[in-house]
Amino acid sequence: MIDFIAGERHFGDHLYPIWRALPGRLRGAFYVPEQLLESASAADVAALPLAGAGSGGLTVVASYGDLQVARDLGRRVVYCEHGAGQSYVGTRSGSYIGALDRAGVVAVLVPGRDAARRHEAVHPTIRAHPIGCPKLDRHHASPRSLPDGAVVAVSFHWNCRVCRETQGAHRHYRNSLQRLAERFQVIGHGHPRAIGQLRRDYAQAGIEVVEDFEQVIERATVYCVDNSSTMYEWASLDRPVVVLNAPWFRRNVEHGLRFWSHADVGPMVLDPGSLPAAIETALADPPGLAERRREIVRDIYLACDGKAARRAAAALALIGKEWG
Repeated sequence: MIDFIAGERHFGDHLYPIWRALPGRLRGAFYVPEQLLESASAADVAALPLAGAGSGGLTVVASYGDLQVARDLGRRVVYCEHGAGQSYVGTRSGSYIGALDRAGVVAVLVPGRDAARRHEAVHPTIRAHPIGCPKLDRHHASPRSLPDGAVVAVSFHWNCRVCRETQGAHRHYRNSLQRLAERFQVIGHGHPRAIGQLRRDYAQAGIEVVEDFEQVIERATVYCVDNSSTMYEWASLDRPVVVLNAPWFRRNVEHGLRFWSHADVGPMVLDPGSLPAAIETALADPPGLAERRREIVRDIYLACDGKAARRAAAALALIGKEWG
C-alpha cells in the first residue's frame, strides 16, 4: 500500500488525482491536517487526520515540508513536484527541482523531461519519472473554449525570501489595480500564503476575490501573474498569459523557466502603466505569441493529454515493487 501526505490544500490538489488513479490494492491512507478533511472529501478522497499518522512504508508527498514530516516518521518517500519545475541558482531551499536535501526520497515525479534532467543532474541515483500535470487532467482530457467576454484574472506570489525572484510583485502593481478594474472586468487570485494581504487590496480596488484556481479557469480569459506554476498550468490550457515583472527581478541572473528562458510565455510587463496594453495584446493572441506559448508548454510537460495521474500511478506501481 502507498500512503500520501498533504499538509496544505494546494499540495493535495496535485496528489488527489494520483491517489484516485491507483488501483485499490495499492491505495493506502491519505493524511491531511484536520482543517483539510472536508476539502479532501470534496475531492473524493477519504482522508485521515495527519496527527494520527505513524510509521509506515512508501509515502507520496508534494512539498519539502511534507517530505520532512514523512521521513521523521521513518517512511520512504516519493517526492511529487507540485509545480512546473522551477529552480533557483545559488539557493539551498529544499522546495525546488535540484534541491540538495532529498534524504529519504527513493524516486520523484516531475512534469517533464527537462525537470527530470535537472533533478538527476544532482541526484543521479534517485530516478525521476516524467508524468505531466495530474491536477489538470480533467481539463486536458476535455479542452473547453474560453468563457464569453474579456475577464482578466490577476494573481501574485507570496513574499517568499528564498531569493529576490521568489518575492511576489504585488507591491509593485498594488496602486494600479483600481485603474485596471475600471477598464476591465477583473477577478483577483493569489498564492494561498499571500491571499490574506491580497484580499484587502483587491477589496479596496473593487476586485472580486477568487481563491480557487479551478474557478479562475472557469471564469477568466486571460491570466496576469508574476511567478507561479499556475502561469504554465494556464498556458497548458492554451490560454493567454501576461507576465508581471518587478524591479527586483534580476535580468542578469538566469534561473531558467520563469527567470528567464521561458518567461516569454506571454507579453511581459514591468511598468504597471503598460499592463492594459499587454492585456489587449494577450487577448488578441497573435499567432507568434500563441505558438511560443505552445512551444513552452511542450518543453515543460511530458504531455497534456489528461493521463498524467495514470502515468503517476503506473510509476508508483513500479516504485512500490522495488521499495514498497
